[in-house]
Amino acid sequence: ENKDEHGECDSAAGYEGILCGSCAKDHILTAEYTCTKCPSLTITLLSASLTVIAVLTVMIILIRSSLKSVTHKKSVFSIYLKIFANYIQLMVLASSFKAQWPDEVRSLFRAHYRVSAFSDQIPQFSCLLPESNPKRVFSTLLLSATTPIMALVASVLAWSLIWLVTKLTRHEAANRMIMTVIVIVFCLHPMIISRNLAMFQCQDVSGSSYLRSDYSVECWSSEHSTWTFNVALPAIILWGLGIP
Repeated sequence: ENKDEHGECDSAAGYEGILCGSCAKDHILTAEYTCTKCPSLTITLLSASLTVIAVLTVMIILIRSSLKSVTHKKSVFSIYLKIFANYIQLMVLASSFKAQWPDEVRSLFRAHYRVSAFSDQIPQFSCLLPESNPKRVFSTLLLSATTPIMALVASVLAWSLIWLVTKLTRHEAANRMIMTVIVIVFCLHPMIISRNLAMFQCQDVSGSSYLRSDYSVECWSSEHSTWTFNVALPAIILWGLGIP
């Protein structure tokens, strides 16, 4: 489907490389392995900014609800949130294993992946990343692997500022900071794990193995091995086992 009527890679649609699985310059690969053209820089920045604002709004609502559930024992919101997040995590992990899943199950996996890896559904984020040095696939890997650290730093700064300008005690501010980090990381956990597991998903082509998320990357080459063992594997062990 990535080829034109002559059987060549559909360059007009941005496809190139091995199995026409790579995207040309100014194009990015979506979560459904299709290439799409990056919009102009102005539109990219505007769309990304609006998305960040929307995500922050949702996160604030979730954090406030979780904080209220601590003082209101009858609140079941945090329980429902944990059940839903655990369900999404299980589905994402199951979809990462190579197995002969029925078509119905594959469709279910795709639907859950869209929920878990929301940033993959928004091309503007990838368009802001450099196309090389490192490649976008490695830039997004590094971003996902360091997300919990960034969440911790943002939480510390935010609650430190709130503590300075309000009557919160240091103990209360520390507890709310911890709760904020837990909620953010817990919600982003499926995306973090799926991004890092993607570094182990390769496809054999004529005796060589290439990364499914970017066919321009040969699996277990020096570049791929460096990113996999120094970033992806530690992140899976630390965040995959540590967060739950």
